[in-house]
Amino acid sequence: MDGIERTGHRQSIDRPRLTERFLAGLSRRLTLLEAPLGYGKTTLIEAWVTHLGRAGHPVASVAFDAPARQSINRMNDALAQLSLHHDEDLGLKRLPGEVGPEARRFLILDDFHEADGADCAFVQNLLRGADQGLHLVIGTREPPGFPLTKLRMADQVTDFTRDDLRFDQTEAEALFQDDLPLSEVNSYLEKAEGWIAALQLLRQFGLKRDGPPPDFDRLTQLGEYLNEQYYEQLSPAQQFTLLSTAHVDRVDGDLANWLTGRSDGWQELSALAAANALIFAETGAETTRYRYHSLLRDYLRRKQQQLGQSRMAELHRGASEWFEANAHLVEAMKHARLAGDGARVKDLLLAAGGVQYGMLQGAARLSACLDTLTPEQVLETPRLLLVRAYILLKTGRIREAMALLEEIRATAPSDNDELEREIVLIEAHGRIYSDANMARRQLEALEHTFRSTPPTDPLTRGMLSNFLCMFFIEFGDFPRAREFGDQAMAIYRDMGAAHLQFFMHLHLSAIDLEIRGLAPARAARQRALDLCSAEFATDPSLRACAEIYHGETEFEAGATTGLAERLRASLLRIDRMEGWNMLYLAGYETCLSLLIEDGSFDAAVELCEHAGNLAARRGMVLFPNQLLSLQLDLAVRAGARREARRLAGALNLLLSDNDRGGLRWRGRVRAELAMARFEAETGAERAALDRITRMVRYCRGEGLIRLEMRALVRKLALEAKLEDVEAGFETLKSYIALARQHGGVGAVLRERTAFKEAVLWLVTTQGVGAFDPSDIRFLALLLWNVTGEGAAGQGDILAELLTEKEVGVLDELAKGAANKVIARALQITEPTVKFHLQNIYRKLGVNSRKLAVEIAREHRPPTG
Repeated sequence: MDGIERTGHRQSIDRPRLTERFLAGLSRRLTLLEAPLGYGKTTLIEAWVTHLGRAGHPVASVAFDAPARQSINRMNDALAQLSLHHDEDLGLKRLPGEVGPEARRFLILDDFHEADGADCAFVQNLLRGADQGLHLVIGTREPPGFPLTKLRMADQVTDFTRDDLRFDQTEAEALFQDDLPLSEVNSYLEKAEGWIAALQLLRQFGLKRDGPPPDFDRLTQLGEYLNEQYYEQLSPAQQFTLLSTAHVDRVDGDLANWLTGRSDGWQELSALAAANALIFAETGAETTRYRYHSLLRDYLRRKQQQLGQSRMAELHRGASEWFEANAHLVEAMKHARLAGDGARVKDLLLAAGGVQYGMLQGAARLSACLDTLTPEQVLETPRLLLVRAYILLKTGRIREAMALLEEIRATAPSDNDELEREIVLIEAHGRIYSDANMARRQLEALEHTFRSTPPTDPLTRGMLSNFLCMFFIEFGDFPRAREFGDQAMAIYRDMGAAHLQFFMHLHLSAIDLEIRGLAPARAARQRALDLCSAEFATDPSLRACAEIYHGETEFEAGATTGLAERLRASLLRIDRMEGWNMLYLAGYETCLSLLIEDGSFDAAVELCEHAGNLAARRGMVLFPNQLLSLQLDLAVRAGARREARRLAGALNLLLSDNDRGGLRWRGRVRAELAMARFEAETGAERAALDRITRMVRYCRGEGLIRLEMRALVRKLALEAKLEDVEAGFETLKSYIALARQHGGVGAVLRERTAFKEAVLWLVTTQGVGAFDPSDIRFLALLLWNVTGEGAAGQGDILAELLTEKEVGVLDELAKGAANKVIARALQITEPTVKFHLQNIYRKLGVNSRKLAVEIAREHRPPTG
């Protein structure tokens, strides 16, 4: 039986979540509880039996603690109690009795893991027979000895597994309510992994509300329980397998064979897990690995210590060798350290490439490797100091990293080419993360280093190509950026370097988003997200990078629901992790645009302050200048005039002194757009229009499609304000052409109200007939996408231009109805119809009924 009967103190806890599920499945044929010893199966079944008895249901029970024939006899006796009779040939039949024909009968079979073949055949025959109102409840530590596929496919089985039976927080609190403060319960629940037997033991032995918490490693009774109830029940071969592998966190059959010197590791582990012992099978994409329950693992590791220091060192050394051979560097280093082999720990990391290992596998894995080394080992080895500098860079401690790099360069031997290459790569990293200005001659020197690096060193060539791609993006030279980005990606693919491919997807998507269009950029960023999920699911830094870039393209696509909160969470998560100028600009600008358009100015101010603190802490050079543009936009939109004037002054100085490189192409365009908004809001509309017109020409000349779209939308809003119909008409046509080419709506999302007002003003002033029908449909869809108003997805510009009543009048008009007929159909007066018609003519830009009808028939979608 389950529970801790050895102590005589089993405590029953009410478990309504399980009882409700059990009761919901009573119409099925079988309830199966399958879990190891100590998961409360018997206690739970007893509670269900009590519940069924109180409800008046007939219940009979059999425990399998006797030879097969006796068990079958007892099952037949139990069926007789339920007014049922089983015949091997005729199946299950009802007997005359007090039980009504529609009543459910319940046969409880506990400890079914003790059943033999004859017992299993008997029960299988019961389940195969016609439904006579019998419901079986089976409690077992192992799968029943007969298949249940057919019953499960017919939804005739309610399964309760080990995961279902584990205690949850509420149940653990009920167990410990007299022994522990509730605030401490969770730590015991986590240690026991919900295993009820362990929790019961902890409650019975060593727990005192006012005393110290129990020492799990020294809880004698728990060790005795595991020894008597589990370990001693195993075969010698299984005991040897467990004792030889308990020092590793996860084990598969190959590793077990390596450590035991045997060849049956897969069979032993599979048998232990299949028996629902305290071993969990974790099936991944490539192989199955096994994990021991934490309490069993701790118990086994205590037994391991009895093997002696020499044997333990041998086991750790063997694990280290196996993990090294299977490319698990962190585990190999950890076990080398536990084996007492400090020299091997250091040599493993250096042999794997040191800094280059981190570039290939990610900073998180490299940091875990570094943690296995002693400070003395790091200090005495320049290449390990470089690893330290690289980790500092990747965690945002840029000043510390660059200072350490200077120390290494000052003391490094001049003839160590490998060390010199690594220093160059980290310096390039540092320049990117510190957002420092880079002169053309420095870029040319980096390109020369790339050209002179031999193909036999693909990692260095790939990294230099990667950096050149990013630096050329900063210079606005997209053809060269694409050239080096494609080279880097090709090298990384040949190397199988998934970590580096992840970054190249992001960098190449940044090029696509500016000069090609939304679709390729969005696809590349989705690939980065997928790669992160598949290869680096435990690296929060990479995940945040992918989500920020993905969020920017989702904004451009108009998918903004919940986006501001997701972006803000990612920006906060990456605060002290990896990040660079383009990434931060994408995240902060997109999130601020959403907050500003939503009127959440307080949240936008907090986000700006967070961005400023981040830039200051990381010592970033150029990003704070770009941040000025975002802050000015916010101040103008929020009506903070004094702050807007101050920011405009600072930004104007940057624009007039651009020889110092305070702003590059993207920063300059954004600054000019922010200044134009400021000027327009302070009465200098003409100056603002001149400024934006220059930016349109500049963006067009440089091929900056996305930024040109933003400049055109801002220009259109100004021309509408100045009532320049001709210029506004040409600007709108230019925007439509680019928007169709690029596919993004981000420019409009940043100016929702102004854009809608300008478009409707132009269409009304020029008349619908002045526009190409396809342009009208495009504008209608665009307005619906960015405002959520109008006829969803129907391309109906008239629904945007007219009121609901006017649309009704126009629809009747298109049918050829006279004014009197329209009045009757809409239940309004004839003078009201005439009033609406005058408004319709004015808004459509026509002067006759005939033209209005033609427009309605051409531009209104068909109605049912």
